[in-house]
Amino acid sequence: MKMSRVDKFLEECEYQFPDEPLVYPTDLKDAIVGTVEHFSFGNVILLDKEKCINILCTRDGMTIDEAMEHFEFNVIGAYVDGCPAYATFIDGVFEKEHVCNCSNGCKGVKNEMHYI
Repeated sequence: MKMSRVDKFLEECEYQFPDEPLVYPTDLKDAIVGTVEHFSFGNVILLDKEKCINILCTRDGMTIDEAMEHFEFNVIGAYVDGCPAYATFIDGVFEKEHVCNCSNGCKGVKNEMHYI
C-alpha cells in the first residue's frame, strides 16, 4: 500500500527527531502541515487550524461554531508534553466542503471561499 504524504513526513520526523516524541491528534492527521522548532520546546508537529475545523465539519457533521468550540476545548485544551502547534495562516481564507453555518451569506455552497 502506498504511504500518504503525511505518513512519509511523520516517518521522516521519527528519523530526524528520534529522542523527541511528536504528539498530535491522530484523528486530525490530515491537517498536519509541518513541524515547528522552538528553543524551549524543541520540535513539535504543526497543524493547520482551518483544516482541523474543516475535518470536524465534514467528518463529524458539525457546524463551524460547533467545530470551533470542540477544537478550542477538546483539541487545544488537551495539553500534554510535546503537544502540537496550530497555525492560522495570514490569508484567513476558509474553503468549505461542508454545509456552512457562517454569517457571510454563503448558504453552504460547496467550495465557496470566504473569510471567517
